[in-house]
Amino acid sequence: MTAKRIVFKQDKDDEEYEYLGTQCFQINPNVEEKEIPTNGEEYLLKVVKERAKYATVTKCNLDISEINKKRCNTVNEHVNPVRPELLKPTIEWQNIQIADFSDLHMYVIRMAARKKKLLPSIFEETYKDFLKDGDIMWEKVFESTEPTLSHVVGLSHSAIESGLDAILKILTQVQTGQSIDRRTGPVLNKMMKMQENWQHH
Repeated sequence: MTAKRIVFKQDKDDEEYEYLGTQCFQINPNVEEKEIPTNGEEYLLKVVKERAKYATVTKCNLDISEINKKRCNTVNEHVNPVRPELLKPTIEWQNIQIADFSDLHMYVIRMAARKKKLLPSIFEETYKDFLKDGDIMWEKVFESTEPTLSHVVGLSHSAIESGLDAILKILTQVQTGQSIDRRTGPVLNKMMKMQENWQHH
C-alpha cells in the first residue's frame, strides 16, 4: 500500500493556528535533553525533540467502507409473535370492564353521600380511639387497624391531606432495604382514590 505524504505548514492566518502552533506543555529552558529521561520535563523535552524530526503528516490509502464495518457481536431480534384472535379483547369484554368501573364509581359516590349525612356519628365511631384535639392520629390508625374504603370515604380534604402527610413522613424514614408496614400501602391507595374522586367532581 503506497503512503501519500503531506507536508504540514503552519499559516498564521489559519483559524486553527493558535491550537496547532501552541505548545501544550511548557518546558523550562534550563532542562537538558538526556538519552534516558529522569523526570517529567526531561521526558517531555525528549518527546518534543523526537516529534520535531517528523515534519510531515502521513495519509494512508484505506478503504473507508472496511473501517466503518461493525466489529462487535450483534443479536438478531426475534419477530414478535402475532397474537391469536382468541386472546384479543372483545368489545363485550371492554364493555364489562367499563360497567364494573362505573358500578364501583357509583358505589363510592353513594357511600360518600351517605357518610356526609351521618358524618359526625360515623366519624366518631370509626376514629374514637385515634382522636386528639379533634385531629386524627394517623400513625396509630396505620399501626392498629385494617384499612378499608369506609375508613376514608366521607373524610374532609384536610383530614385526607393530614393522612397523606403522615404517610409521607413514614416513607421518608424508611431505610434502604427496609419495607413499609403492610397497612400503609392499602390506606395510601384508598386516600389517592378519594383524591382522584374529588378531582373528577
